[in-house]
Amino acid sequence: MATKKMRGVAAVAAAGAAFALALGGCSQSSEDATEAYCDSLNNLANEVDALDALIASNATLEEIGDQREVVADAYNDVRENASDVTDVIGDEVNDAYDAYTDELSSIPSDATLSEAAPLYESAVESYIASLAEIAGDAGC
Repeated sequence: MATKKMRGVAAVAAAGAAFALALGGCSQSSEDATEAYCDSLNNLANEVDALDALIASNATLEEIGDQREVVADAYNDVRENASDVTDVIGDEVNDAYDAYTDELSSIPSDATLSEAAPLYESAVESYIASLAEIAGDAGC
């Protein structure tokens, strides 16, 4: 009887140890996912800041368009990493990017730089604020 009880205790202890190891692995994986997300979010914020700097420096519309593509690539990295963290964060990232691209889409294609700059500035500032809020929510 003591042998059966010892086997039962050993089985529970082994199961508990396996569970703890699994949790530890998940926790580490979760930490890695959050770190990758925060890093990509920081990179996106830097690229949006670079776009903002281009606008302020009277760059050409072509240069601004090229930086918009860089921002889009950085956003795709954030979106991929956000899906590893939580669906809520992924939704926030998508909503912020959608609002940003909607604002950019409203800029007339025939606008001059002086006409487009304030519209770009507004879109970029709103996006930066959204990214900062998302980063705070994620604990970055």
